[in-house]
Amino acid sequence: MTFLVFEQLYRTAVVIGVQSPDLALQLLTDIKTWDGSPADDFIAEVDPHTEIMASLPNLPWKTLNAGVMQPKTKKEMDESFPWKELWNEETVSIFSFGYLQGLIWSLLHPVEANEQLGKEIDEIGAKFKQAKSAGYKGEEPHTSIPELYDDVIITVDTYIQTNGDLPDIDPSLLAHTKLKSRITK
Repeated sequence: MTFLVFEQLYRTAVVIGVQSPDLALQLLTDIKTWDGSPADDFIAEVDPHTEIMASLPNLPWKTLNAGVMQPKTKKEMDESFPWKELWNEETVSIFSFGYLQGLIWSLLHPVEANEQLGKEIDEIGAKFKQAKSAGYKGEEPHTSIPELYDDVIITVDTYIQTNGDLPDIDPSLLAHTKLKSRITK
């Protein structure tokens, strides 16, 4: 179950990058210390576009999570996952990197990110329809990316309430040609 949580974490990064580029750039500024060095090389190095496209039809957030152990059973998960280390600095760094990659990928490749989010929304909607016809009475899934964003932003708001305001966008990110073109403010 933990691995699904991290997939969803990476998906939230993609949603933010698609729906709110300015917020995504603030989160990138908050996650990484830029030290005034140009962002171009770092962005090019960590953009997971090649891996994501090569892994299609897998959803991008599953690809970003592929480096994490993928146990097949609860027993295997209990035996293999280092639960005591879940919140240590190295583990948090690994999961933060996947989040950072999700932000970068969706900022640089918004068309593909939109397509993949739409694909997942459609697939979940179809599965829900089947389940509903079989008697399932659960909550309806998101039907659009903006609707999904409305839920995602609640998490960001909680983060801001807990940790304080996000920093201004780092100038090195503003200087990156593709990222600069996504800024709305």
